[in-house]
Formats: sequence, C-alpha cells, structure tokens
Amino acid sequence: MTMGGHALYQNIGDNAIGIGYYAGYQNTGDNQSTIGYYAGYQNTGNNQSVLGYKAGYANSSVGQTAMGYQAGLSQSGIYQTVLGYNAGSNNTGQYQTAVGLSAGESNTGSRVLGFGHNATKLNTADDIIAIGYQAGLSNATANQLIINQANLNATPIILGDLSTLALTFGGTVKVSSFGNSPGNFITHDSGTLQERTASEVLSDIGATDSLFNHRTETDPIFSAWDKSTGISMTESQISDFGSRLWGI
Repeated sequence: MTMGGHALYQNIGDNAIGIGYYAGYQNTGDNQSTIGYYAGYQNTGNNQSVLGYKAGYANSSVGQTAMGYQAGLSQSGIYQTVLGYNAGSNNTGQYQTAVGLSAGESNTGSRVLGFGHNATKLNTADDIIAIGYQAGLSNATANQLIINQANLNATPIILGDLSTLALTFGGTVKVSSFGNSPGNFITHDSGTLQERTASEVLSDIGATDSLFNHRTETDPIFSAWDKSTGISMTESQISDFGSRLWGI
C-alpha cells in the first residue's frame, strides 16, 4: 500500500506500507510500515514500524518501533522501541527502550531503558534503567538504576546497583507519615516502624547527653562476688512475691 510521492519507490521488500513523500523509498526489508516524509527511507531491516520525518531512515535492524522526528534514524541495534525527537538514532545496542528528546541517541549498550530528555544518550554500558533529565547521559557503568534531574543536581537522588540490589540515596531520606513533630526519630521494633522522641531513644540505648554516647556501668560489689558458691534467700527476703511462693 502506498500513498505519497515516491512512496515505496524501488521497494523490493514484502508486506510494506508507505505513506508520505519518499516513505519506504528503496526499502529492502520485509514487514515494514512507514508513515512520514522520508520515513523508512533505504531501510534494510525487517519488521519495522515508524512514524515521523526520517523516522527509521537507513535503519538496518530487526524489530524497530520508532515514533518522532528522526527517531530510530541510522540505527542498527535489534528490537528497539523509541519515542521522541531523535530518540534512538544511531543506536547500536540491543533491546533498547527510549522515551524523550534524544533519549537513547548513540547508545551502544544492551537492555537499556531511558526515560527523559537525553536519558541514556551516549550510554556505553549494559543493563541500565535511567529516569529523568539527562539521567544516564554518557554513562559507562553497567547494572545501574539512575533516577536524576541533572539540571537541578549532578548527584542522582537514587543510584542503584541492579546486580547487588544495593541502593544509594543522594539526599536526606524523610518519612512524612509519622506525625509532624520535628526532631523525632523513626525506629524499627519487631518488624514495626515507630515514631519515638529523642528522650525515648536516648533512654533505650542508655545515653543521657548524646544519642551516640553509649555507656557501660559495672557494680564493683557484684563483680567481686564469687558466683561459683551460688545464692540462697528466704521467702521473707522477697517481699514482692508474698504469699505467691507456695510450698517454699
């Protein structure tokens, strides 16, 4: 199916759809759907769906879905899904998903997810999840979770290692659902999070002047006592128990 000047002109691929001026021109790949001016022009890859000016232009990969101005242009990585201006263009990595202006552009890593303006652009590492403005831009470290808004702070607010499941927080971690008392602490007790005052925490750890001032007290009389001889006492010496000590 063709619609537009020179659409699918000199196409030799099977099952091709070209809508737009020069859409699918000189295509040699099978199962191609192209919509837009020069979309899918000189494509050689199979199973491509592209929408936009020069989207999928000179693509040589298999299984590309590209939407946007020059999205997926000159890319050779297999199974790429991209959305946005220049998204995924010149990509050579496999299994990339990129959403945003220039997201995933010139990426060479495999199994990469970039969401945001320039996210994972020029990335060279494998197994990356990057979310935010310029998140993962020029990244070269593999197995990363990167959440960042680089125009506000160069340090990612969350940086994770996907191989070790370790998380690093770039800022202060706050819990807002435990009331509005400033200076309180969140503690973990028997599987339950609790809000505690500073004095309660200090009392629990035996400190009086500083949260981190742990002290150890010793009783010299108790320490000097020869415990190997044991201890004996009568009911009258235990006033708290009273008549509850039956049979003694």
